[in-house]
Amino acid sequence: MIDIHHNHAVVPLTAIVVATSDVTPNTAVDLQGNRGVDFVVSVGASGDTLSPSVKIELIIEASEDNSSYTAVTSEHHVNVSAAGGTVNPDGSGIVATIDGADLDERVYRVGYVGGMGRYVRIRAVLTGSHSSGTPIQIFAILHPQIVPVS
Repeated sequence: MIDIHHNHAVVPLTAIVVATSDVTPNTAVDLQGNRGVDFVVSVGASGDTLSPSVKIELIIEASEDNSSYTAVTSEHHVNVSAAGGTVNPDGSGIVATIDGADLDERVYRVGYVGGMGRYVRIRAVLTGSHSSGTPIQIFAILHPQIVPVS
């Protein structure tokens, strides 16, 4: 029997915030001892009218030293699932662009299995004027090499 409950660790990386500026977790995910991570980004209903000039981009970055981060590219095993989510293989690290009312009020899941650094994080970058804000929260689901997770 597959035991998902004991074989994965869920870590909240941010509190729920009504974002009017970029959301960057204070702590990156350390992949040491893990086979990968799924980031779960919950995006609520935006209080602003989203458009190509007022948008939220989810950007995944990695680092070897937990201080200097580089955009993760799709060839480093990035998988995105969410209706309307887009994977950008050009090296910008953008894995989803939320620029319309049909793209908020969703949960975006971004999987990463390594290849660019021991530490990895995902950020929500807000472009344009977000005066009313959008509720955002970021979690990590870790896939440890040794299970069960305590």
